[in-house]
Amino acid sequence: MTSALFLGFTALVASAVIAAAGYAFSRRAALATAAVLAAWFGFVSALALSGVIRNVGYMPPGITYVVGPTFVAGFFAPLALGVHALAIRAIRSRLRAERPEPATRAGLRALA
Repeated sequence: MTSALFLGFTALVASAVIAAAGYAFSRRAALATAAVLAAWFGFVSALALSGVIRNVGYMPPGITYVVGPTFVAGFFAPLALGVHALAIRAIRSRLRAERPEPATRAGLRALA
């Protein structure tokens, strides 16, 4: 009974996260979020079914294989987004610097 409730809760939270991504960003972001969550649930399910998480005799303990990638992704995903935003800002500033001045009537008369 408890495992069924936990699976229902997990499905509810995953649905809420996908809906929030779709509302805050776009449908493409919602689909990407759904794909990442499906891959993550598949990875954790494979670990659980193989018994890696349950056996605490392993070194490192099995739960490390679940929590470790979560912390790594939680650190590197925002870092990658920040670097991406900075790169876009640099590209836009370079484009603004290289843009020629718009032609004005006074400038065109000076050329004539």
